Amino acid sequence: MAQYLTKHAGFSVNVCDEWGETPSYAIAHSKHNRFPSREEQQAIATYFKKHEVAYAKCKHQLLLNKNLHMKLSIVAMTGILASQFAWFVTMCLKNIKTLRGA
Repeated sequence: MAQYLTKHAGFSVNVCDEWGETPSYAIAHSKHNRFPSREEQQAIATYFKKHEVAYAKCKHQLLLNKNLHMKLSIVAMTGILASQFAWFVTMCLKNIKTLRGA
């Protein structure tokens, strides 16, 4: 079913629902009694996860999400991650300069 939806029906695995969940996340965290077996549930979630793209996922969350609070959270978290990464790179560069001078 997952392969049919993505390959033949044009289903996008990057589109998030109104809570910001992609299909792989929604399936992985759904109730177990919705699937014949736990293995099938994991296989479908894994299939969708392999076809998701992080950038497209964030873009779709921002564009399609109707929840303003969720949009603001996504933007804030992106900014926090970017600033933490910049700080980490700066600290690494300072330590490299210190080690070279020692």
